[in-house]
Amino acid sequence: MSKQQTNPASEVQVPPREITRHAVSVLGQDQESQHEAVAYSAEGNDQLTPSNWVNVYPKLQLTGISANIMANCELVRATDDAIEFLLGEAHSAVFNDDAPAKVEPAFEKFLGKKVAIRISIGTTRSETPAARKIRINQELQAKRVSDFENDSMVLELQKKFGGKVVIESIVESRAESAAENGHGHV
Repeated sequence: MSKQQTNPASEVQVPPREITRHAVSVLGQDQESQHEAVAYSAEGNDQLTPSNWVNVYPKLQLTGISANIMANCELVRATDDAIEFLLGEAHSAVFNDDAPAKVEPAFEKFLGKKVAIRISIGTTRSETPAARKIRINQELQAKRVSDFENDSMVLELQKKFGGKVVIESIVESRAESAAENGHGHV
């Protein structure tokens, strides 16, 4: 009689709020081994998938703590009636058991149907909307600094007067800020 081997990780039942690193890696393995689940917006033009989550997030028009929680979430799985997220441990202090119910209306409006939102806490493995915003801001700042330091007028002034660039003084222009906030020209 041969003994059946089972994978103990596949039998782990972890309540959403008490997710462990081990369970997170199991969730990640399941996600990678399956095709990416898809939910469509009510208009049918926006897909809600793990890889497109950072693009969909701003369209949900979330505010306050709900926006903060979801910005720090990774989309794990989306099915017809439920969406599962993983909230980074470093951002879990603002999370409470009411959070999923508070964001469900935004998802229902976006998708045009009723869905359940599930949020677990653990270690995120992909870029969250908040991490993406930080990365983009850092890239823009690096470009500003590079452009300024390589500007012919700045180089000439440095050579002529022995000046030094104070990197911290290089900030986005008013025009950049207005464009980022959708206000057009200053």
